[in-house]
Amino acid sequence: MIAGGFYQLATTDLNMVRDGIIQMNNAFAS
Repeated sequence: MIAGGFYQLATTDLNMVRDGIIQMNNAFAS
């Protein structure tokens, strides 16, 4: 995702935490 790339450049640690939360949310949503 392009947005994910920008977030990763802007915030590395926060992005990793957010990615984990998003992936978990996606897993539950699927």
